[in-house]
Amino acid sequence: MTKQIRRLSIVLILMLLFLSAACGKSSEEAALKQTVEDNFQAMNDKDLTKYMSMLSKDADPNVITQTESTMKNAFENFDLHATLKRFKVISIDGDTAVIEVEQDTINSNDNPQFKNNRIIAEHTLKKEDGQWKFKSTVIRSAKQIDKSGNVIGELQ
Repeated sequence: MTKQIRRLSIVLILMLLFLSAACGKSSEEAALKQTVEDNFQAMNDKDLTKYMSMLSKDADPNVITQTESTMKNAFENFDLHATLKRFKVISIDGDTAVIEVEQDTINSNDNPQFKNNRIIAEHTLKKEDGQWKFKSTVIRSAKQIDKSGNVIGELQ
């Protein structure tokens, strides 16, 4: 009887450890997705301060400068709206995560300089002071779309 209780206890402990790890991972996945949604909201609201605050201190300084300049120009000249189409966690390793995001970005005004697009991007994020921040991005695919979201061509 004592052996059975010991075995049952070990099994229960292992199950609790497994469930704790699984719950921790799903909460991190939820936090990563929220970071992407917050980033889109900052862009949709034309909030440059919020947008830039979401970049990691470990991001390439040249990329930070270029991003700030690009987004300032975008906010002044376009009325952009980003929508999350697909979100996937590729890996989480301590304070570093890699995610894949598919998003549509549509310009509501008639400025032809911006091409509505659907991109698939791989983002590397770093956790800093309990918050996920964007460290780097690689664009895997870029397609031009119309205002309804229909693909109409490839983007270089």
